[in-house]
Amino acid sequence: SEDINGVSVDALSDIYLTTNGSFTVSGASGGGGDIFVCTPGSTGATTSCSFSLCWSASANGYGGELMDGLFIDN
Repeated sequence: SEDINGVSVDALSDIYLTTNGSFTVSGASGGGGDIFVCTPGSTGATTSCSFSLCWSASANGYGGELMDGLFIDN
């Protein structure tokens, strides 16, 4: 499912997201333990993003886990 589980917006307005399960967006896909980022092309009533995977749970020993919140400090 692509229900949002966590979100954090950094100082550059990049939007970091986690989901409640598997997700697929243009430029990134993963599971509920992964963090992906929306780099906005525009924001407002219609927001456009370039998506990319920021952090892979399985690559960092957290495969099968769900990320239920996050805070990005940069």
